[in-house]
This record gives sequence, C-alpha cells and structure tokens, in this order.
Amino acid sequence: MDRMREHHVGIVVRDIEEGQMVFECLGYRPCGEMVEDLEQHNRILFMENGLDCGRIELIEPMDDASTVRNARCGIHHICYEVNEDFINGFKSLKIGKMLPRRYIAPALGDRQVMFASLRGGLFVEFLIEKDRCI
Repeated sequence: MDRMREHHVGIVVRDIEEGQMVFECLGYRPCGEMVEDLEQHNRILFMENGLDCGRIELIEPMDDASTVRNARCGIHHICYEVNEDFINGFKSLKIGKMLPRRYIAPALGDRQVMFASLRGGLFVEFLIEKDRCI
C-alpha cells in the first residue's frame, strides 16, 4: 500500500470567526478565504501553522442540513490525500467502512472527497488526487 500524505485535520466549531481568533492565538493564519460549502451545508476556513506547515480546517454548520450538525466541537477528522487505487482497495483493508457518497469540496479546489469510519471510531476524509497528465 502506498503511503498517504496527511492534508489537514478537520475541527468543528460553532462560530468560525471565534475559532479563527482562537487558532490565530496558537500561531495559525488563514490560508484562503472562508468558503460556504452548499453541498455539505458548512462554512469552511483553512488555516496554516507557519512553523511546520500543519493545516487545519475549521468547519461551522450552516443549518440543520449540515453534515456536522450533530458533531461535537473539536477534532472531527483527519484528511489524507489518496489516489483512486487506494479508494478502490480500501474495502480489502478491513479497517473500517467507506461511506458511499462522494462530495465535491469547493474549499479544496472542487476536488472529490470521500469519508470513512475506521474501527475504533476515527472518522477520516480522503482527498482524491487529481488526474495527472503525462
């Protein structure tokens, strides 16, 4: 199995501006504009730590249709950048269950993402690599 690259850690907040203020005090800076994800009904803001380039995603539910409306505030998921072969082979790993729906993520350049629930309860997001031209 190819190694995966961690892309970000998703953090649910109830107020994205307050979350931004808190994480700025911890050394993070916005690395893009706040985006409204109308498919998942969330407001998204990516922030980056300038020391080690660690990236976090602040996620605020927009309404009752939000994909994180029932999630507790705090760490929600770890996102890994993977290729289509990984997605196809995930089921054979027997480490969790891939959720069936793909989403287009406007905060990630309209790339496709999928989510999985791993054994032990960890929730992960898979950011699918774009096709590469040869």
